Amino acid sequence: MKNLIKKILKEDFSWIRDIKPEPNVGSCIVDKLDPSQTMWTIEGNRKTIGGTDIIEISNGEKNLSLNKKFFLEDYYGGRYVFCNELVNESNDFDWVKNVPDIEFGEHFTYSDLNDKIFIEKGVVTYELSFDEFNELVNDGYDDYYLKDLVLYNGTYEYGSDSDYFDDEEINYYPSYLSQEQRRRLRNALKRAAKLFNLDGSDSKIDEILSEYFWGSEDYIGGRLYSGTNDWDYVTSNYLYHLSENVNLNRWRSLNQTYLNTLENNNIDVIGSRYDESVKVITDLPYKHKKTVFNPTSGVEPTVVPISDLTKILTKGLYDIFSINWEDYWWSEFDSTGTDAPVQEEFEYFIDNIEEALDELENGED
Repeated sequence: MKNLIKKILKEDFSWIRDIKPEPNVGSCIVDKLDPSQTMWTIEGNRKTIGGTDIIEISNGEKNLSLNKKFFLEDYYGGRYVFCNELVNESNDFDWVKNVPDIEFGEHFTYSDLNDKIFIEKGVVTYELSFDEFNELVNDGYDDYYLKDLVLYNGTYEYGSDSDYFDDEEINYYPSYLSQEQRRRLRNALKRAAKLFNLDGSDSKIDEILSEYFWGSEDYIGGRLYSGTNDWDYVTSNYLYHLSENVNLNRWRSLNQTYLNTLENNNIDVIGSRYDESVKVITDLPYKHKKTVFNPTSGVEPTVVPISDLTKILTKGLYDIFSINWEDYWWSEFDSTGTDAPVQEEFEYFIDNIEEALDELENGED
């Protein structure tokens, strides 16, 4: 595994060799992984009998011999710095000292490196098909809602037709009308009751307007007016507008929860609906927030660093996949946006109804 890390560092920082000077005899260096931050001086170079290049270093009390090849790899990887650079050094390479041994875990292997898994400057990126991604983090469960959340990156919005709502919802049609429109509707119902010898009492009209709009069909339905913008038209269109806006608002709520969950877990998921691929980006090691029970203070979150490349996905995305998005979908009911199109269509409807009532009351055919 150490050879793997060295390989990653070598590939990751090869470009630095062109701009970062190599330490020479007399250079003062510090090992950033050394808690004591001891300063060492390069005393000289030599070769072993087998031809291996060696760098001799000393701190005045202790002398060490280092393999020059490995020393330079660590140096260009950011482990060693010149003494005068330590205080002002950029944090660009701090991630190196924080990365424990990398493990591939149950799902990945070495061959996935630079194919499905890319590591650079303390960031790990996974590039997977959605099916592989879903199999890994969701046991392959076919979650229609989650798939659209992932592949559309929390922007999916689709208002479907009225199939989601049955005719029972028609009873609540008047609740989306303006106060003036309800006044005109009440008046039309009373006029129709008188013409057709129906119950025109206030209690009956109140019932129709508050909870049983189906009952209005006998008053202002086809027997009074049938044609453009009639009772059948406005009630069926109402179901369409209701379904469209409820479903749009459901998606908006799911999108926001999905994006908030990603942010809270410090992980990016970038989906592509064109080729159904998924890119996951997060820090290495991934700092998983694990809840543990503390007998003295109760339940507290603790941070657990993870460098297992399989567990980074399963732990990092646990909160997202532990949500039952289908249940979440059906529990949401926000009809915001329904009133505007319903009120616009009602204006044509009530005009036709009032005109039909005028003709009947005046004895016109």
